[in-house]
Amino acid sequence: MSANRRITLIFGGFITAVAVAFYPIFFHPLTHTEDYSKSLSQHMVTLVLCC
Repeated sequence: MSANRRITLIFGGFITAVAVAFYPIFFHPLTHTEDYSKSLSQHMVTLVLCC
């Protein structure tokens, strides 16, 4: 295997791992806004009642 191909595979694997790690943090809430808005409103009520 040539050095360029190995570097490309390693770099591509790293980018894939970062994308998989960030999917539930960033992209899932953006595509499921109704679930997260309900959850956010419940958390805000809890914070207001707590403090």
